[in-house]
Amino acid sequence: MKGSGGFTLIEMMIAAAIIAILALIAVPSYQAYIVRANEGVAKAFLAELASRQQAFYNDRRSFADDLADLGYATETVGLRGDGQIAADGDPLIYTVSVEEDSVTARAYVVIAVPQATQAARSQCGTLRWTAQGTRSASGPKGDACWQR
Repeated sequence: MKGSGGFTLIEMMIAAAIIAILALIAVPSYQAYIVRANEGVAKAFLAELASRQQAFYNDRRSFADDLADLGYATETVGLRGDGQIAADGDPLIYTVSVEEDSVTARAYVVIAVPQATQAARSQCGTLRWTAQGTRSASGPKGDACWQR
């Protein structure tokens, strides 16, 4: 008569080792994916702000000094990972604002500054968009961040 059809301890250890190796590969890849997705959220929001700045300029022949002038509740807004504006207490991925002292008759700079884990993991750093359409980043990847 044969023994029961269970797994041996060696088989269980091999299966656990395979799962651990797969997790070691998958988790960093997933984290990098989340960082890139958050960067995409910030870039899209900066593009929206550039559009709002242009509409503001068309109406008033000057650019807005802060986000409150563009219809937001405050001068600076926080972004959540889903691209929505954060409420008090929400985890932030970026804070977005018009760069201080950047607004002139023909220029502005809107910036997205990474927060919390996004700041620790992002290779792009602070993202910038100017009135002339110039896009840049302060991190180690620099302007390559806008190439995706």
